[in-house]
Amino acid sequence: MHYSFNFNFFIMKKTITTLMTFGLLMLSTGVMAQQYDVPGTYATIQAAFTAINADITTDPTITAVTINVAEGTVVELAATEGVIHPSVMVTIKGAGADKTFIESFRADRIVPGEADALGTHFINLTNVASDNVEYTIQDLTLRYFGRGDNENGGVFASSTTKAWNNKITITNVVFDRVGAKQGAVLHGANGTHELMMDNCLIIGCVTYGGSAFGGPITVDNGGVITITNCTFINNIMNPWDHRSAANPIDVGAGRGGVIKLKDGVNSGVYSPLIFTMENCAFVNNLVDNNATTVFPAVSDSIHPVMNISVTDTALCELTIVDNIFIGNRRAGYELTDVDVVINVPWEKVMLTADGNIMNSMVSAGGYMDIIIDGFIANRDFTYTHPLIQFNMDGDLPALIPDAEGIGHVEYAGTGVSVDKLHAIDVALYPNPSNGLFNLRLPDRMKNSTYEVYSITGRLVRSGVFYNRQATLDLTNTSKGMYLLRIKNGSETNTRRIIVK
Repeated sequence: MHYSFNFNFFIMKKTITTLMTFGLLMLSTGVMAQQYDVPGTYATIQAAFTAINADITTDPTITAVTINVAEGTVVELAATEGVIHPSVMVTIKGAGADKTFIESFRADRIVPGEADALGTHFINLTNVASDNVEYTIQDLTLRYFGRGDNENGGVFASSTTKAWNNKITITNVVFDRVGAKQGAVLHGANGTHELMMDNCLIIGCVTYGGSAFGGPITVDNGGVITITNCTFINNIMNPWDHRSAANPIDVGAGRGGVIKLKDGVNSGVYSPLIFTMENCAFVNNLVDNNATTVFPAVSDSIHPVMNISVTDTALCELTIVDNIFIGNRRAGYELTDVDVVINVPWEKVMLTADGNIMNSMVSAGGYMDIIIDGFIANRDFTYTHPLIQFNMDGDLPALIPDAEGIGHVEYAGTGVSVDKLHAIDVALYPNPSNGLFNLRLPDRMKNSTYEVYSITGRLVRSGVFYNRQATLDLTNTSKGMYLLRIKNGSETNTRRIIVK
């Protein structure tokens, strides 16, 4: 089976799908939305929401409202608490992501390591007791939202037991330099959430530490999460930066530097995780150690780009198709960090995975490398790998804007074939093992030299793999973790192996 990445095709497909979905929704409901213009009639989004809540209080037949935001920049001085009445459809619509800019009054990004309380959320549902409200945000850029203190949720804060069953749909939106302790774009907890993101750019966002907190997209208690055609680039997470010197804790794989998802229990009711992610790119996202006197250097824990955790309570569904994770890193630990951690009881998960390309993935239970059908993992993959060539802008992939003003990374060739990637990958199993490891090498790596190093850098074993099928015998070495480096000319393939 052949899979290739073609962002232009998916952008066209998602545009048609979005327009059809919106049109069918309006036809099916027969709802005429009440219109509110910003900055024409109202100076800010907050002012428009104040008017909306007043209008709905006096006229309970209003079930749909639209805030039209014109071209230009709107500065929000405080967070809105959204609609305080149940069962209302709210649309906030701009003129395009490259034309309409809504920003916090802080007018700058949150800086890792610098605590401050400047800034505000965009929509804060924490204190709102309203159910079944549908929020649609489309065709605009949101920037500088969030705070540099202990507030969660930079743009959308919905960690509440009061606002249940709310839906958030985000289409054609740029999230630019937003930040929070966790969930710089969205933090959802203690409620049943539905989130749909399509054709979005998440760039330059900042999150920081505390307990098991996560990156720009953080959902702690289950729900239906769908993320498609999105690019995550140049985002930063600092796992030890707690905005406090008191007892920092690095919980490693419990958090995802960009996406962290888990199922959960809300008021005694189990909420499963139903997650779909298709055709997304994760590029140059950084877990930054940022060692200072207040925030010590990070320990050697796993810090993935994406973390998915599932309990063994009920069946959860994961669909992960045609995504690429390249060039993401943790400062100082490039060889040992990973892109995806999946920490699940496999008998409780329905997994559909195809065409995913990354540098490495592990199972969080013992930080073990895992091989799952539908994922190709190779630490040699780079932006300029012969089979993964991006259109470049200097040292990083270029962001090419689409018709909606959303930047995406694109490939210089016709796409990436997973069939071809299988041919260049090195298979190693079992891992961990009792010391005997089987290897299957691609043809070009016959007669490769190899070296095995302890985690302290001591050379333990070296030799030559003469054939495609090979065995590595470490039965006489101590139990623990080792690095296997296979070299053939200028090509090096590094794998982490464990003797148990």
